[in-house]
Amino acid sequence: MNWRFVVTGGPGAGKSTLLDALAERGYGIAPEVARRLIKERLAAGLPPRPDPVTFARAILDSDMEHYRAAADDDGITFFDRGVLDALYMLDLESALSRDEIVSHVQAFPYNHTVFLLPPWEAIYAMDSERDQTFEESVVVFEGMKRWYARWATKRWKCRAPVLRPAFRSFWTPWVPNPFRRRSASVAPCPQLTL
Repeated sequence: MNWRFVVTGGPGAGKSTLLDALAERGYGIAPEVARRLIKERLAAGLPPRPDPVTFARAILDSDMEHYRAAADDDGITFFDRGVLDALYMLDLESALSRDEIVSHVQAFPYNHTVFLLPPWEAIYAMDSERDQTFEESVVVFEGMKRWYARWATKRWKCRAPVLRPAFRSFWTPWVPNPFRRRSASVAPCPQLTL
């Protein structure tokens, strides 16, 4: 069973906060790469991002490293975005052929369950590493939704409910336990009623 789960969506949807809560519960986490790269560039006195292709390729390289590192771990790992997200960025710039995308998708498979977090205006905030407006976040979310539907057609997708971060981490207790094998492809999309 593949225990690598992707948490994706637009910027500022609460992905990192959710992943922090899951880490507190003992799950392995692969952090988002883009914010780290932007922070490093700003610290070096550079503009936040290089050209889009260079930026996306740097993200892809780091995402592949995170994926390979998780392969050495038998436990569950949640990824703050995944290889497919970086491929989306490269596709927007027409920087990869269809065959290259297919090759990467096949080489870096994730669990069939994809956590797609919708835009959440109440928590959205711009900062030095997140310079997109809320409206741009919505556009990214819609693009990611289409991209995952296109390239992960056999994946079961579940859109996360809009909940306070503390409750979002409890929304995922149904994630399969490595010692209790369950098929994620048939798992219901749970709803938490408050």
